[in-house]
Parts: sequence; structure tokens; C-alpha cells
Amino acid sequence: MPIRILVLLLLYSPPVRGEETPADDPHPAPGNSQPELEDLVNITFKNDARVFAVMAALNAAGFDYERSGKTLSTERQTVRRHLEGLDPDLVLRLQTYYESHRRYRDEGRESADYISLALLLSDVPELAFPEETDHLPVDIVPLRGFADLVRELYEPAGIADLWTGHLKRYELEVERYRPVLEKLIHQTLRYFRIGPRRVLDRTIIFIPDLLNAKDTVNARNLERIYYVIVGPADDPAENYVALQHEYLHVLIDPLIEKYVARMDEDANLLRMANKQPQLKPEYRDRILLILAESMIESLILRMHPPDDPKREIVEFFRQGLVALPSFYRQLIEYERSGLLSFPAYAELLLQDLDEDNLKEAESAIAAMEESLAEEERKLQEAQERERQRVERKNRIISLLNEAGKLMAQKQFQEAEQRLEELLREDPGNPSGLFYMAQISGQTGDLQRAFGYYESVSSSTAPMWIRGLSLVRMGRILASQGSMAEARKRFQQVLVLEGDLKGARKEATELIEALGPEEQGE
Repeated sequence: MPIRILVLLLLYSPPVRGEETPADDPHPAPGNSQPELEDLVNITFKNDARVFAVMAALNAAGFDYERSGKTLSTERQTVRRHLEGLDPDLVLRLQTYYESHRRYRDEGRESADYISLALLLSDVPELAFPEETDHLPVDIVPLRGFADLVRELYEPAGIADLWTGHLKRYELEVERYRPVLEKLIHQTLRYFRIGPRRVLDRTIIFIPDLLNAKDTVNARNLERIYYVIVGPADDPAENYVALQHEYLHVLIDPLIEKYVARMDEDANLLRMANKQPQLKPEYRDRILLILAESMIESLILRMHPPDDPKREIVEFFRQGLVALPSFYRQLIEYERSGLLSFPAYAELLLQDLDEDNLKEAESAIAAMEESLAEEERKLQEAQERERQRVERKNRIISLLNEAGKLMAQKQFQEAEQRLEELLREDPGNPSGLFYMAQISGQTGDLQRAFGYYESVSSSTAPMWIRGLSLVRMGRILASQGSMAEARKRFQQVLVLEGDLKGARKEATELIEALGPEEQGE
């Protein structure tokens, strides 16, 4: 899920609240052309030189993160090569600043705060940090010193020329995202049972960031401006769900804000959220964010059903989205009814969050966790059994191979020791029994050899091994004068099916060698 920071900035005066378009049929009337993306949502596409400058400086400072299996974008590689000729003293100060301000174990999260910093700066080339900091996000203010380094880098690194040279590629990236955005907006509107809805007091500003890691989607709210900043993508469709999550905020946030404004602070909901073991820090005491994220994640789970929704519901709940189970359950009813639009139905979802329903959800989550734990236990047991089976199989194969090599070297005693170990592990192993029969025959113990061959002939061994065992049994019987019994074994070979690897031919020749079957044999 993209990292979201909700901030209030006094340097942005709030826009005048506008009217929403009516909730008409989401499908255009016959003869009308499909709405353009800008007609579906209040969106602006922006190539932001501030973000480019800050991310160029961040790469020079040592930001090396890239997703597993991905390679750095061409633009990022080009800019990094260009910055290799910087003054070493400036590079050292950039690197020292970046390392001393690292906040996360996952380096992929580091760029998010620097993008927030870029959005607070004035235009290039000034890149000035706001003088008034009282109402700025507390986690971004400590990074203000990086803005000084970006300004110092700007001229000697030729950032303005770099930006101009890459601008066309940024414009192409926007066009690559258009069909993805159109598709996800149409899907969302169909699910909501509403027509194109341009919420006029909320604006989405879409910014490509080709100097970041691939498939990164960062979202920032400054007042009612929703910034969506996307890293380079091999396939923009891979970011479909993350982008839909941000579009849902545009539709859901007004509903939640309206509801929260009418309610007293819900102590029960906050108390339940704050006691969750994996509570995300951004959710603590943030009822609006808890409700918005609970509703959005439940919508995502319904529109893009995972293989195991139960597991994801539990995970979200334990992170603090305690309203999600109730929302998810009621969305199933919403889909079945087909009556209300989602904005109308959302009021019912929010009104249903009383203490009894929250306790019911908590009990349901506990039951789910118990069920998941049992599933996990069974899975681990099955995996352990499979591990032991594979380990045993490999050990048997190894012993069989060792025995075969020792037999070829006529070291029969050592070979027999390996086979005895094998048969203790797998008493009915046909290959082991066959090898034991061969060793017994080589050492002159024909009775013992016969017993082993007999066991193989009645086993599930491949047909050719069974056929060869019957031939060997017949030879032993013939050597002892039991011609009728020998002939019987040879004839049994002839009824076996498949490729017997010469056993059928040998049995036929031995029957002929015995001559005509004598009366009374």
C-alpha cells in the first residue's frame, strides 16, 4: 500500500468548495463519446522540476534502492552518470546528510519523505523551504537542510539542462498511464453505481518521478490536493491497485469527513485500534484515517478478491483498521442488493459501527486468527512431512548409487552394508532387493538370492526388473533340477506387458533350451 501522509499547510489557501456532478448512470448515453480522463475526475498532470531536482540530489547522496528483479530506469542511470563529476566535497556532504537522516530499515521508504520535502519547496531555481513551519508535517521539517544542498547542487550540476533534456520522456510517461487511470476510474464508478464524478473541491495532481525506484507510488495530501507521484514502470498496469487506492481517497474522504464532523469522538473505535499489536503509527488516534483506510481497503478486497481474503482482513485489523471487517461484510450485501449507489450506502456502513458490532468484529478476527493458525500448523506439518520424504528419498538414492558402484568394483560386503541400511529405511525397496539378490548370487548363496528375486517379482518394481527377476529365479530352479518350476517362471515373463529390456527374449530362449514340455513335468 502506498505511504500516505496527511498534512495541513497554511501556505496553501483552501479552494472554494464546489458542487459534485449528479450521480447519473455511469455508462454514457448512446451516441455520446467516451468521457475523457479529465471529464471523469478532477486531475492535473504535472512534470515537477522540484521533484526532479530533489531526487537527482538524493541519487547523488547515495539513494540506491531498486526493487528486486528490476533495473534502474534509463533516466535514473543517465542522471547518476552525469552527477559523477560533481565536486567531491559536495558529494560527501550530500552522502553524510542522507546517511545521518535515515529513518527506515527499508530504504525504499526513504524517498517518500524527500518527495514531501520537494512539494513544500518554492519553484526552481530558488527551491526555498517555507519560513513558517508551525503547521508543516513534523517529520519533514528535520529535512529542511537538504533543500540547502539541493540549491547548492542545482547550478554546478546543470539540473535545469538535465530537466529540459528529459522532459519529453516525462510527458511520454504520463501518456503511458492514461489508459490505466481511465480503466480503474471506470471500474470504480461502475462499482459505486454512479456517473463521472468530478469532486470540484478536490484535485488530483499526477507527477511522474523517473529518478525513483520502479513501481513506487507515493501519495501526499496537502489540504484537498491529492498528489500522486509514481516512479518509473516497466508496465504501468502493475500499479493499478495502488493508483485505484488513491482515487478511492478522493471519493471516500468527503464521505468520512462529513460523518466524522457529525459524530462525537468514537472512543470505542480508537481504543480498539490503538490496542492492536501491529498498529501502524500513522493510525494512532486518527479516526478519520482509520475509517477512510478501512473502507478503501475493504473496497479493494471486494473489487480485487485475493486468494485468501480472511488472512488479509486479519492483517489489516491488527494494523489498526478495525472498521474493515464490518465494512467488508456489508459490501457483500451491497453487491447483492443492487439498489443504492455506494455514496448512499456508505452512510449505512458508518452508522453500523456501534460498540456491539465492533466487539463482534473483534471476536470474528480472533476466530479467524485461530483458524489461520491451525491452517498454518497443518501446512507446516505437511511441509515437514514433504521435507522428510524428499530427504529420505535422496538418502535411499544415494545408498543405492553407492551400492551399485561398490558392486561394480566387486566389493560385495561393503555394497551389502549399504543395501541393508537402505532396506532398514525402506524394507520393500525393489531396487535394493534386486541388488541384494545379485550380491547373493555372486557370492553363491542361491537360496537367499531366490528369496530376494521372488520378493522383487511380486513387488511394484518396473516390469523389466520383475521380468529379469523371474528369469533369474527360473535359472536357479533349472540349476537345481526343478525344470517344471523353472519353465513356469519363464512363462510368467511372457505375459508381462511393456518393454522388458531383453527379459522376454531371454525367457523365450530358455524355454526353447528346456525343450518340449515333458508329460508329468
